[in-house]
Amino acid sequence: MAIIDETGVRRRLKIMLGSELLADVYIKRFGYTIHIAKINGLKLAMEYREKMRNGGVAEEPVKADPETDWHDPIYEIQVKCPACFSPVPYWDQKARALASSLDMFHMPVYKPVGTFRAVDYNLIAVSICPQCFFASPDKKDFIGKDSARMREVPSRIQQGELAAILSSGDQRTSMLEESGLDVTQERIFTRERTPKGALFAYDLALQRALVETQRSVPFALFKMGGYALKQALIARSYGLDETPCLEAALAHYLKCFETSNAPGLQYEGQCLYEIIALHVRLGRVKEAGAYVAVLEKTKAEAPPPPDIPFVRWYNAARELWTDRDNPDLWK
Repeated sequence: MAIIDETGVRRRLKIMLGSELLADVYIKRFGYTIHIAKINGLKLAMEYREKMRNGGVAEEPVKADPETDWHDPIYEIQVKCPACFSPVPYWDQKARALASSLDMFHMPVYKPVGTFRAVDYNLIAVSICPQCFFASPDKKDFIGKDSARMREVPSRIQQGELAAILSSGDQRTSMLEESGLDVTQERIFTRERTPKGALFAYDLALQRALVETQRSVPFALFKMGGYALKQALIARSYGLDETPCLEAALAHYLKCFETSNAPGLQYEGQCLYEIIALHVRLGRVKEAGAYVAVLEKTKAEAPPPPDIPFVRWYNAARELWTDRDNPDLWK
């Protein structure tokens, strides 16, 4: 069982609750274990008291419609944070409830199926530990449960990396503090997460992957590129500026390719595709052309028989390069 960093928890509570007084109230009532429902309840209670003190009228509670559950494409399971062992909600998709298409960067765009209601799963894909702010969109990074065998499924992240991630908790706390985001308003830790909350959730996931990168974990840079592309998709979908996210994704994929952080011809092909696509999207056609030449050389030097996944990425890159001047390419 992980040792609770009381100073760090107090600091996180102060940021999440917006007041040192409320942080002290929370600790007196609930101790040093952070529960998002209790944080939201405490904030709402304080807001209610303030409203009544100023002569306000209590609002009628919104009654849940039990019928909507049948149309919800998402279900919740409880996993454990692999760094501090706190419970974490993980939201997954029900089978055949959401259909997805791919954008030009091969990031999924979700649409409802049948009578299921529309949910943008990209907004809630990242699960965040409320205790230490460990974050990941991948269920395998958490401690799961094998119901059939009644045992826990360990995280795929190694103990050395987990220790480093846990020790960098203050960095993640500073990220939330410096972001200026209101935890309750942006609903960062809940299913109703806003686009800005989702962007920050991926920032936390990027910080975790950065720790892995510093420890030379394979595919860490590859994942960082994908996380940044997810941020770009969210920003684009909700009228925010995607350019910083695209620039970050390009930097991650370039470093990934240069350091062979994602070994294997398939991933080399995907890295090159993303590098070419990002250069084209950012208007750097000359640079894109240089990496098309690298892609051709990689294909020519690849040993037989042809690697089918690599060939698919090669063909996709060639098609994108051919259509680079098409104004409808990025619609």
